[in-house]
Amino acid sequence: MDRLLFCLLFTLSVLSIASSSPIYRAGDTLHVLATSGLRLRDEPGGGKVLANLPYGTSVVARQPHWEGEELRIEGIKGRWRKVDWKGAEGYVFDGYLSVFPAPIRGDGDIKGYADRFFTKSGPPFQKTYGDEETLNTVYVQHYTYKNIYIQYKSNSYYEGGEERLYFDPGFNCSFEELLLLSKALFRTKIQESVQLIKAGPSSLENVEESILGSGVLPDLQYYNRTEENACHRIDFQLFGTPCFDSFLIGIIDYTAYLGRSGGC
Repeated sequence: MDRLLFCLLFTLSVLSIASSSPIYRAGDTLHVLATSGLRLRDEPGGGKVLANLPYGTSVVARQPHWEGEELRIEGIKGRWRKVDWKGAEGYVFDGYLSVFPAPIRGDGDIKGYADRFFTKSGPPFQKTYGDEETLNTVYVQHYTYKNIYIQYKSNSYYEGGEERLYFDPGFNCSFEELLLLSKALFRTKIQESVQLIKAGPSSLENVEESILGSGVLPDLQYYNRTEENACHRIDFQLFGTPCFDSFLIGIIDYTAYLGRSGGC
């Protein structure tokens, strides 16, 4: 059981996949995605703490992203970056910054997040196919955010479904940024999963004995298809529901996405 919990916490905290960092420019507004906050320092690398910036705080970049040596802190890649916060200038580790606004922690509502922060581009598309057990409803809504094209797509079918946010291939989004956004969105479910794992196997009736016995979670799965395109995907199993439930992040042909899937 300890091995099971370790696997979940490890995969949620450390990503060792090689991925390029997102690019931003001096003057861009960035948002703190570190759930415990981020320290603003007077110099890079661990200077005096000027302020603690809470989750969701907005700062303005004073340097372009590609300057400085790349570091890795707690599995997240980034650099010390000079920013402005309410007129005070200092340095933060930018691996926990994003061009995208911070989601409401634990909200779990992907479309609600898109509706709240992005601008809808045209009316949605919705169509239902089949009947009864073959019923399948597809819903698509396009958005823009700071000249970034974003698509929300959901596919609802008999006793299950999936929803995803796809980000413009022109925006160089990293796995780390997708992970931080997802961890914030699904914070409540992740905490519930951890508590269930701590409680023991009786609380995890939907988890196969083979998984519990081996200590290997279905949380971390890689699908690499390099002969045709760049395709990477990670699934994180969420426990606590009578049916299958997971959130997922991926990059396919340089198109990044985050989503959620589930079913019985």
